[in-house]
Amino acid sequence: MMKAHDVFWNLEALSDRQLLERLGSVLGSSRRLMAELVAHLGEVEERRLHLEAACSSMFAYCLKLGMTEDEAYRRIEVARLARRYPAIFPLLANGQLSLSVVALLKHHLSDENHLDLLASAAGKTVGQTRELIAARFPRPDVPSSVRKLPDWRTTLQPSLAVSTPTEPRATETEPRATAPEQRITSITSSVTGSAQVPASPAPPDVARLPPHSQPLAPPRVSSRIEPLSAQRYKVQLTGSAELARKLELARDLMRHSHPGGELGPIVERALDLLIESLMQLRFGKKASSRGTSQRVRQGHLE
Repeated sequence: MMKAHDVFWNLEALSDRQLLERLGSVLGSSRRLMAELVAHLGEVEERRLHLEAACSSMFAYCLKLGMTEDEAYRRIEVARLARRYPAIFPLLANGQLSLSVVALLKHHLSDENHLDLLASAAGKTVGQTRELIAARFPRPDVPSSVRKLPDWRTTLQPSLAVSTPTEPRATETEPRATAPEQRITSITSSVTGSAQVPASPAPPDVARLPPHSQPLAPPRVSSRIEPLSAQRYKVQLTGSAELARKLELARDLMRHSHPGGELGPIVERALDLLIESLMQLRFGKKASSRGTSQRVRQGHLE
């Protein structure tokens, strides 16, 4: 029989103050427990105790413990990293770092910079951490591209539905579409920007999941704004064939001023005109394209 104190979700009797105090306490405890969980997983792997549990890998062991594929992958990833850089543990325990933020820092931490980089990332969101990484470890601009998406039904491997679980691979998958004759791939270009543009959540990386868990329908792909360096962003989206035709026409018409045919200036010019039109329609005032761009960069646009 369930006792009264075990019904933790029955909170009606608490005052507002008690509720908020309990919430803070639970949140702090959950962070501490997550840090301890990561530490225990790292020690289990170090002692190879997962083999004694008849699991060929830590991933399989975590699934046996009842974790989801995503939980298992992320926690193992952070556990391995934190064993190499123990300064991660207290930052996880006090909530200054999340598992997602630590995972983003994985390929940038070193024996020389880890203390400084962890301190800089403390308290930051995933989007802010991407901005930090882009500023400290800038990447080159991506080439402009427009490409038709493959039909996921012709590229899907039938064996995925019956394969046995394995550890996820750290590869990226191309986005897929359901109507290839009407869809194009991500229109990708590098653009200049000085504003703090939050990065949109990345589309689910299907290849990170065990084959038996990979979906039999195309994953939903979201648009992305990803920082490449302090002032440069990669913009990626999926659009219609009509959008592709319009971009190609605009590219041809702007060859005189942009011989390279980069998509960034085309999109920025189009947005200047759109924002100017919407400003005039909504507020009854007309602004120059140059003035509009400046206000957007400064974050002063209503």
